[in-house]
Amino acid sequence: MKKLLSIVSMLVVLGGCQTPQPAGKSTTLENTAFMHLWTTYSECRSSSDLDAMRAAARQLNQAATTRTSGRDFVLPLPKQIQRLVSKPPTRLAVDPKAMAAACTLHTGHAALEAGRNDVAAEMFRSVMDGHPQAEYAYYVEQARLGFAQVVIGPQASIQSPPKLFAD
Repeated sequence: MKKLLSIVSMLVVLGGCQTPQPAGKSTTLENTAFMHLWTTYSECRSSSDLDAMRAAARQLNQAATTRTSGRDFVLPLPKQIQRLVSKPPTRLAVDPKAMAAACTLHTGHAALEAGRNDVAAEMFRSVMDGHPQAEYAYYVEQARLGFAQVVIGPQASIQSPPKLFAD
């Protein structure tokens, strides 16, 4: 009986150490971070000011590559084990890297339309270099097409259009 009581006492103590913390503060911080990113993305998509679009693209790319500090994350483990566990990344409803790529592409196309080929090339190159993972292949392909327009654009107006039908 004494052995059973010891086991039950140990389980109660361990169970008490494993109680989760309320998610209120963490949820609020994640919601604030998400809303800031979403606002920046929306401003990028709706702006007609190229400099503001570039700044938004930079902010989104920086946020996509920045991991959370983990200062608000508490894992209830003994100190010996806790130092071996990494902090989890912030989980958002959308992919911050995809938002950054979409904004950067949009900025590249706007720069291309405005005749700012230097900015367009910078934006397209940024997407191609910054998103090598397979899940971003769509964005990289769109950036390659945009970059080709930058490179071929001035030459395309000089050359005659290709024949579509044989005579």
